[in-house]
Amino acid sequence: CGNRRRKPMKTSILLAAMLSHSALASSPADFATAIPIHTDGPSAAWQVELDSSAYRWVQTADLRDVAICNAAGHPVPVAPWRPDPVDTVAEQHAQLPVFELSSDTGSSAIGDVRLLIERDAKGRLHRVEAGETSEAPVAKPASAWLVDASEFGHGIDLLTLRWNEPGDGLIAQFNVDGSDDLQRWQRLRSDAAIVLLKRDGMQVERREILLDGARHRYVRLQRIDNGRSFDSLKVEAVKRVHGVDPGGRRLIKKKKVRDVIDTMDRSDVHPLYEIAATVPASELAIKLAGDNALADLGFFVPQDAGAGKIRWVERGRLVAFHLRQDGVTVDSDSMRIVPSQRIREFRIDSATPLAQAPKVRVGFIPARLAFLAEGEGP
Repeated sequence: CGNRRRKPMKTSILLAAMLSHSALASSPADFATAIPIHTDGPSAAWQVELDSSAYRWVQTADLRDVAICNAAGHPVPVAPWRPDPVDTVAEQHAQLPVFELSSDTGSSAIGDVRLLIERDAKGRLHRVEAGETSEAPVAKPASAWLVDASEFGHGIDLLTLRWNEPGDGLIAQFNVDGSDDLQRWQRLRSDAAIVLLKRDGMQVERREILLDGARHRYVRLQRIDNGRSFDSLKVEAVKRVHGVDPGGRRLIKKKKVRDVIDTMDRSDVHPLYEIAATVPASELAIKLAGDNALADLGFFVPQDAGAGKIRWVERGRLVAFHLRQDGVTVDSDSMRIVPSQRIREFRIDSATPLAQAPKVRVGFIPARLAFLAEGEGP
């Protein structure tokens, strides 16, 4: 930057995208669109995030058809604000002590359970005994578990649950609470679900409960459904360490299901989609229609095959599900797209016919640009 004095842009400037990346643009009039950027207050530099309205026009992956101009229509220096986000580079795992708490089936509280808790000076649980307050207790399956995370020493990004039985057909939903003193509890999740299901050669398995870095000495899992019981719960805590903060993803809904892309007709096993902008997709959220639906799906994107033709390239697979049991509804997790793929049109292939095309949302991490305040605004 040197020491050259600059006048800050105080109100707004223009972000523009060329109509065609093969053309050369010399002024804002040569661009396809102009989007105002508000820059209140004095500063030598700013940053801006490209939203879906900008991606409607951007044609190049390296954003070379994007310029930021001052009031005189002159481009100002601009560069990516940060490198592309990276996935998790390290994970820390620990098996946590688990204590079963028996109570009435389906109870969402532990207030009707008598607890005898022994802790050492560091707060580690040594013994937890639970019994009904009635004089004639009846053995019942555990419906709540007390997890000792006092020795983990990290924020918990997720809990991984494992059990002995049953080995199939299990859907369970939990309330998850955290505490540091076993007296005051904070609700961490109210919709956590685990699934283990096999059907038609496909297996659905979800054993993880996301907690987003929660820091508590103790975690309480309270089952709130009336489904099948399971034995010998084991809980593992996981802390994820990122090389670069991936930032927040944005989700955009599909624009429409197209009838035809090139010569490929839409069918019950090949629904085609088009979204309103060519975004660097990193996530695909798929929701199947109908209850207790299960499908093996492939995510395909078009590539130029020459001579005016396209070919479809698979970029990911997912066993998608929409399950309902005993009042519990569970949907499959999103499909991660690594590395991110710039898409506008895509296809979802199903191994079996679908009654309706799935509802799809595309997630992407917007690029951020930094620019210098050269010249007058807006």
